[in-house]
Amino acid sequence: MPTAQQYREAASRYAALGENLRRQAAEISGAAVDSMLGSGPLRRLVDEQLASITYELGTSAAGMDRLAAECLWRATVCDDYARATNVQPLPAPPYPWVAA
Repeated sequence: MPTAQQYREAASRYAALGENLRRQAAEISGAAVDSMLGSGPLRRLVDEQLASITYELGTSAAGMDRLAAECLWRATVCDDYARATNVQPLPAPPYPWVAA
């Protein structure tokens, strides 16, 4: 089972990935469609695809944020359990994934 420190490290990695996805979304959403495409169907298709990709990157970034928050919560639970194990009798872990 991961320790509190390992959960914090994972949270940091997930938060960094989320920020990277947000930067990519911002870059794509600000991309200028080549003027050679004109205003025809290909231009609309490219615009739609860029909008869709930007949305998906934003959704993925939000997912990374949720994973980071979950890992931080688990780290807190592990820390609380580790403090509680300094007393007798030892309490049962609150969740199966908790390591002291």
